[in-house]
Amino acid sequence: YVAALLSPLNEVRAADYLLLPAHAGGDVPAPTDAQLTAYVTRHPEKLSTPEYREVDYAEIGPDDITAQTQPTDVQLKQQYELRKDDPRFAYNVPEKRDVEQITFTSEADARAAKAKIDAGTKFADLGKSVDNLGPVTKDDLGTRGSAVFALAADGVTDPQKNLSGWVILHVTKITPGVNKTFDDVKEDIRKDVTTQLAQAKLGEIANAYTDANSGGMSVAEAGKKVGMHTGHIAAVDANGLAPDGSKTPAAADPDFLKQIFAAEVGEEGDPFPVKSGKLYVLKVDGQIPPKLKLLDQVRAQATQAWTEEQRQKLLVAKADALVKQADAQHNLNAAAAAAGTAVLHTGRLYRPSGLEQQPGESIPALAVARLFSAEPGTAIAAPGDNGSYVVARVTGVLHRPLPTSSLQFLQGARQLSQQSAQDFDTLTALAARSNQSVKINQANADRVTGAGGDTGS
Repeated sequence: YVAALLSPLNEVRAADYLLLPAHAGGDVPAPTDAQLTAYVTRHPEKLSTPEYREVDYAEIGPDDITAQTQPTDVQLKQQYELRKDDPRFAYNVPEKRDVEQITFTSEADARAAKAKIDAGTKFADLGKSVDNLGPVTKDDLGTRGSAVFALAADGVTDPQKNLSGWVILHVTKITPGVNKTFDDVKEDIRKDVTTQLAQAKLGEIANAYTDANSGGMSVAEAGKKVGMHTGHIAAVDANGLAPDGSKTPAAADPDFLKQIFAAEVGEEGDPFPVKSGKLYVLKVDGQIPPKLKLLDQVRAQATQAWTEEQRQKLLVAKADALVKQADAQHNLNAAAAAAGTAVLHTGRLYRPSGLEQQPGESIPALAVARLFSAEPGTAIAAPGDNGSYVVARVTGVLHRPLPTSSLQFLQGARQLSQQSAQDFDTLTALAARSNQSVKINQANADRVTGAGGDTGS
């Protein structure tokens, strides 16, 4: 049962195919005005003026309040003291060393090993089990720390007493420590504290604006009262352009522009921050809805789009005709001759899980997906790249043996077994209920369980 369900997923196919370029459907005659007018009417989203919005706004940024957010040296030193032992800031990081260690049962054995090393034997060649202690600090090593941290890289200590006996230690790498003074990090701290102070100040300004606006002041009045810059945008579209096509500098911030088109017309919103650090508030005073352009304004654009649409229709019709021809003749030879192109052959095609391109294949992913939905020996058509089309025919189907001993297969079988058991339980209960003519008083059931909102008796 599991094999029958999973076998199609493991299926491999091969196909012959031919590629039809975008112009293969034939020439398209020039459109009439009636045809273009109909096209413009059908595609208002492409051939209309954009929506424009009129906006009153107020804004203020960190640069506007610099004088009010300059931290003192006392504040900076306080921050340094708070941060200097915090590992997140890495102001004071002790030196670390990568250390190996060999343990001996006696001091004599340890001294004999050290003598071999002094004579030229490599630490790893002593023939003993080596423990890698990893990167450690001096304090991590306890009484052995002083001896280890007195060595240069690749140095080996004299025998050291350890809880488990005697050891010699080998330094394989030295990572210098870090000790940043206040002067070293003063400017970094200044930037952080200035940002924090600016955010706090902008929060105060936002609250003050809200109070003024709630008291009846307009956006411009409330903004000026709390020190914000105010302005008016007569008309701007979602791309930040005015009706004459020029850029609108006041709407250059993408987050501000997005909010302009998310706001309700006539409503005064709350102040909001943007990624640049600025604080904005706005009111959309009016809206100019999209308007279908006159044919003479979009003639060139509409002609090109209409021509491409008609060319695609002709191409699809030709591809469908070639599919019928291939099915009738059981090959693509005549279809390829009629199209003036060659028959191409795929390698192994694997059942796709989506529309990803098959490795090493030029046949489009959608065509592969349709080939796996087709009957063996039949043909399909599918769009390709750059307006092209594909006609393909299934030439081979291989059902590969399933890996029934693999963990993945066994897990799948277990899941299917559990699901089947649940299905049988559900169906058995439904059958028993039906055979015994069981009926449920839903109102009473809801009252007892509380589902109906009435828990009284």
